[in-house]
Amino acid sequence: MKKVVWGVLSTARIGIEKVIPAMQKSAWCDLRAIASRSQPSARKAADALRIPVAYGSYEALLADPAIEAVYNPLPNHLHVALTLAAARAGKHVLCEKPIALSADEARRLQAVPAGVRVMEAFMVRFHPQWLRARELVRQGRVGTLRAVQVFFSFFNADPGNIRNQAAIGGGGLYDLGCYPIVGSRFLFEGEPRRAVALVDRDPAFGTDRMTSALVDFGEGRQLGFTVSTQCVPYQRVQICGTRGRIEIQIPFNAPQGGAMRILLDDGTSLDGASIATETLPACDQYTLQGEAFSRAVRGFFSFFNADPGNIRNQAAIGGGGLYDLGCYPIVGSRFLFEGEPRRAVALVDRDPAFGTDRMTSALVDFGEGRQLGFTVSTQCVPYQRVQICGTRGRIEIQIPFNAPQGGAMRILLDDGTSLDGASIATETLPACDQYTLQGEAFSRAVRGEIELPYGVEDAVANMRVIDALFRSEKSGRWEEV
Repeated sequence: MKKVVWGVLSTARIGIEKVIPAMQKSAWCDLRAIASRSQPSARKAADALRIPVAYGSYEALLADPAIEAVYNPLPNHLHVALTLAAARAGKHVLCEKPIALSADEARRLQAVPAGVRVMEAFMVRFHPQWLRARELVRQGRVGTLRAVQVFFSFFNADPGNIRNQAAIGGGGLYDLGCYPIVGSRFLFEGEPRRAVALVDRDPAFGTDRMTSALVDFGEGRQLGFTVSTQCVPYQRVQICGTRGRIEIQIPFNAPQGGAMRILLDDGTSLDGASIATETLPACDQYTLQGEAFSRAVRGFFSFFNADPGNIRNQAAIGGGGLYDLGCYPIVGSRFLFEGEPRRAVALVDRDPAFGTDRMTSALVDFGEGRQLGFTVSTQCVPYQRVQICGTRGRIEIQIPFNAPQGGAMRILLDDGTSLDGASIATETLPACDQYTLQGEAFSRAVRGEIELPYGVEDAVANMRVIDALFRSEKSGRWEEV
């Protein structure tokens, strides 16, 4: 086996700190040269990483006949131009994501010379946790795969950071949104048909600082995700089917060289008792990615109920997931935001026999950058969770809707300083029965002891949102609430 000789275009942080050291561990990769726009910068990086050759221009590296493959971690707006230049010089190219700023721009790379290989650097596709998740899906361990839900965020308000510069491809959708998209294509093993998004832009930077999206893969398969560059650091992937759920806890920034866990839940319990943990061997996804490319060069709220006699499955009398389950995230978000939504859009999958909505994913815009995203299903593994995310912290309610009657409950508060759970504080609340508390409050209002907490106007406000979502199902676009 002969190693592939690599050159690196730029001294970008991701290359210096993560990708280059990882590839240097591989028996397939020989990191021979690095280039920068200045010789001193290239020399400094080369010395720090023990790379033999330093070039003061990208052109000089591409002219080196010893270089067989190039790693391109340049700013997003330079990806296509330098990838094409490298390919025309006969170099194979591993290009950082996003490989382009549009599909049309990416299509330019289809014109690379014959025999030259180009790949977008989505390292997660090589990590055992993603491979194992897909294997479990293929084995039918979750039943029929229905929904993928993703949250991915960090906080970065530095005006000098390239992620906050719109002119050169900054923003959350380019930097983070590509991951749930590529991950869901990987898991569904198919291509999406349509998409809709709710985007909040930073008024100073012009970049999308929070984007929530729904992506329709057809045949009742849905992706829902939220990504943000100005929210508490957090990432999670939920893979939900008719008979099980897989959770990837650190799906994108898996610790280099660390063992990872995935959770498999058969949905028989909401308190975590039905969750099995699978620990995967320690690895470095960047090493695996570089190795694979070199070798190529060388040769949410849900339950399951399909009973036709159940009233939840009878459309004529108000059955379906949005009426039965969707009302909860709507009323919950109105409660938390302490305001009313402006518009909503939905992706609805209906049971062909019952006519009811068996899975609905929705985005609801509360204005001022505040967004609700939810998926509800009547034919998916039983699961419920609420994530409340802000710029400096995250609250998780683990059994938000069917809290055990008379049982103590926990909420989790995470300041985002660690992705492995070390920054999570747990608060245990006294045992209670929410139905008792509800009955007491209403009875006291009847007796005039307190004001009625939620009257008819509140119910009307909730139904306005549900009405808008059903209109959106038919129109295929945003509907005013």
